[in-house]
Amino acid sequence: FFERCARRLTPGGVVALRLAAAENVWPAPLVRRTASIVAALQLEFTSVELVPGATLYLFASNGALSTHPGVLADRLRDRGVRPRLITPPYLAYLYTNDRREEVARQLQAAAGRPNRDAAPICYQYAAMMWLATFYPDLAAASRGAPGEGGWAWWVAAGLLAAGGIAWTRRRSNRRIVVCLAVVGFTGMALETVLPLRYQIAHGIVYQQVGWLLTSFMAGMAAGAYVAGS
Repeated sequence: FFERCARRLTPGGVVALRLAAAENVWPAPLVRRTASIVAALQLEFTSVELVPGATLYLFASNGALSTHPGVLADRLRDRGVRPRLITPPYLAYLYTNDRREEVARQLQAAAGRPNRDAAPICYQYAAMMWLATFYPDLAAASRGAPGEGGWAWWVAAGLLAAGGIAWTRRRSNRRIVVCLAVVGFTGMALETVLPLRYQIAHGIVYQQVGWLLTSFMAGMAAGAYVAGS
């Protein structure tokens, strides 16, 4: 998406994003989610600037972006724009307060993999932020970036697989149970992967996702009917 925006921008054009953030304290999932989006912007644009607050504003351009409040105030005056909120003193506050530099330092320290269509890393951070509204401890005790402690998951998966193989080898009817469990798990995994694949290909996931899942469930019903007959 950002790559297409960068190609379509005219000289001096600006892409503006608005993200839900926090006025003061940023929990770790919020920092990492925002950092992944900023990193994706920086891959495609030569200049990226931010204005923090309860709502975070990100500005990206192929040219230089001015951060001097006086220059921005002059542009408003030259264009005859007289907003009630974005006044010259307010612009000076937005671009000179210490929170702007603090947020920039946090994002730079948390810089990791950029969010991409084929690798939507910010999804897990957004989900963690949503869960933190019900379980606040998740925001404080969230895990680090992907890859940290990954070996423990591989060891646990290996032990689980070895135990499952040993369990199924004892009786033949257990193999049927394991096969059914694998088929069910595969179906659920495909039900999750297919909408993500659809989003990667088309850039949207909700427009026709109902029809996509209906077709999937119809295929499962037809397969069950054929297998039963």
